[in-house]
Amino acid sequence: TNLNSYKIVGKLETMFPTGTKECEVTAYYQKPDLFRVEIKNPNVEELQVIIKNAEGVFVIVPSINKTFKVNLFLIIKLNQSSDSL
Repeated sequence: TNLNSYKIVGKLETMFPTGTKECEVTAYYQKPDLFRVEIKNPNVEELQVIIKNAEGVFVIVPSINKTFKVNLFLIIKLNQSSDSL
C-alpha cells in the first residue's frame, strides 16, 4: 500500500483467573519502521508506552519515571528454547 503512517484506536481486554482488565490502546505507525503504542487503564492513572525506533524497542512507564529497553535477541532465544521442549 501507499500508506506512510496510520493511527489505530481500540480496547484491549486481558483475562486473568481473578477477572478481566480492560485498557484503551492507541497505536501509531510511521514508515518505514517507527511504532508507538500507548496502553492506558481508564480506571487508574496508569499508562505504558511502547516505542520502536532505530535505536531499539523501549517500554516507558511515566508513573514511575522509568524507561526499559527490550532485549529482542533474548526474547527470540527464549522462544526458540521453548519451541524445542
